[in-house]
Amino acid sequence: MSDGAGNDWLTVLMVAEKPSIAKALASALGGGKVRERIGVAPRSPVHEYWGRLLGEDAWFRVTATHGHVYSFDFGEEYNDWTKHGPDELFAAPIVRTFDGTSRLPEHLASEAQG
Repeated sequence: MSDGAGNDWLTVLMVAEKPSIAKALASALGGGKVRERIGVAPRSPVHEYWGRLLGEDAWFRVTATHGHVYSFDFGEEYNDWTKHGPDELFAAPIVRTFDGTSRLPEHLASEAQG
């Protein structure tokens, strides 16, 4: 994080499993001086506070996922379990999917960049 005057500080991103845990972590670690804002994914607010890490001032961001960021599934051909035995599934191709409406990949990338 930069203050606009050329000073850069260490930024720490913490990602919790769900928003309530992110809020609890920030509250516990932020000493009551936490601000909350909405990032790219509105269901995952970002909690921010100043702290210290390894002897240095640091700007902490705590956010969360909700649900799975990415999921893996078999391709459509293998989703009809009456056509394929379990032994075939060990060699079946898998497809990575995600719910684009959650905007979690964008949210996490944006917060990681500062």
